[in-house]
Amino acid sequence: MKTLILTTLILVSIISYSQNVDYLHVRDSLTNLSCGDMNYDDVVHSRTNLENFDPSCIYLNKSEYYRNLGFSYYLSFAKTIDSNFLEKAIIAYTIMLSNLIQTPIFPCGI
Repeated sequence: MKTLILTTLILVSIISYSQNVDYLHVRDSLTNLSCGDMNYDDVVHSRTNLENFDPSCIYLNKSEYYRNLGFSYYLSFAKTIDSNFLEKAIIAYTIMLSNLIQTPIFPCGI
């Protein structure tokens, strides 16, 4: 019985921890996007990492995730002129803006 309770507590803590990711703490491991000259392979690598990352586990700075995702789509569009990337960039930037609107400026209710 004690083992079952301990196992349950460990699983609950792991699940709750995975739901509380600050995107800024994992951003550098996912992307290496910048405003300067970039190798297209870096853009593809960053875009793939961002697409494979589950944004539902982001607790803080979710708008930054969508900004980076939108930027990677935009850079992909600029290189390939594939309108699908442009559409995905617009969607990601729209989600980014909606997350900014939902995020309180003063989180403590000041």
